[in-house]
Amino acid sequence: MVVGGHGFAGVFVVLVGVAAFFRSPVFAVFPSLIGEYYGTAHSSENYALLYTGKVWGSIFAGTVTSILIASLGWTQSFFLGAGLLALAGIATLSVRPVDHSQTDR
Repeated sequence: MVVGGHGFAGVFVVLVGVAAFFRSPVFAVFPSLIGEYYGTAHSSENYALLYTGKVWGSIFAGTVTSILIASLGWTQSFFLGAGLLALAGIATLSVRPVDHSQTDR
């Protein structure tokens, strides 16, 4: 489905904005979430460890994506990504509330 090439430029711009909106938790939510869960004493080190995952993603994502597209095709690769996204959304329901009764670790 090519949205931008069939006169749906406005829809394309909106979808790009939606994609950017859902990518931002890495920078906005995760630092405070890590501080809440693991304490603020080692917040920088914990977030650095999480952020290092972006390095491995940048190294392997292109290779894995090209293998998926070559073996499954574009449509099935996008459906696989949508399924993984749905699983990630369901996994967020397992996030437990932070226990503030303990002192900062």
